[in-house]
Amino acid sequence: MIGVFDSGSGGLTVVRAIQKIAPQADILYLADTANFPYGSKENEEIKRLTLRAVACLRAEGATTIVVACNSVSATVIRPMMEWLGVRQCDVIEMVGPAVESLSRRGVKDAALMATSATIRSGIYTAVARRRGIMLREIAVPTLAGLIERDVSVQEIASVIRHALGKVPCSSSHILLGCTHYPLVMEIWLSAVKACGRPLTVIDPVVAVAEDAIRVHGAQGSGVLRFVFTGPSETVLHHAGDAFGLVNENPESVAKLPFVIASDCKERGD
Repeated sequence: MIGVFDSGSGGLTVVRAIQKIAPQADILYLADTANFPYGSKENEEIKRLTLRAVACLRAEGATTIVVACNSVSATVIRPMMEWLGVRQCDVIEMVGPAVESLSRRGVKDAALMATSATIRSGIYTAVARRRGIMLREIAVPTLAGLIERDVSVQEIASVIRHALGKVPCSSSHILLGCTHYPLVMEIWLSAVKACGRPLTVIDPVVAVAEDAIRVHGAQGSGVLRFVFTGPSETVLHHAGDAFGLVNENPESVAKLPFVIASDCKERGD
């Protein structure tokens, strides 16, 4: 089983990409909604929450873990891999596949849009530099939270337009460094079009999904389960849009996952 972990709804974009590539893969999705957002937290807190989430997924039978949270990938997982010299393993992070998605396109100068924690880590820039890519880091502190709260299109568009105004003239591409951002891809594309610049928006979730299937394989029964550690109306809303759960009773969908989340909390505290 593939375990996918995020602080909220963003990781659903990775789940959707995995299912498109390997419909038979069994997936357990853990949304740590009780502690959302991660992007504004200190590194030590992110590490503690990450260890708890991974332990929960492992306990439920996940053999491959996809860390679908860029804040976690940038502050915990990728730095650990860099320190240990590990590249091929059963934990898939976001940074490597995201930079690779730029490299495949021959991009040499791009802007990274991400949370404060991801930008603070500097790991994206370091990895990109080794691939000969200049990555301009632009923090968008509030955007993931706005998307998670499902606020108006106008409010999200305003934040995106402001971020786009910071992109240097030399940058040809925008790398979405948060899995929440593709949930509003239409707003990104509209804002880019309105700004009048030839910018290409890159969503790296397909590259991440491909890595997950390469490591885990495509076998399974196509089972998809959800785990929430707290109020999950927004996650259920996005899950409904993506996976056809709109008419499901939230209590019945979340009954088993909430029990799992409770056990997970006890193990982690």
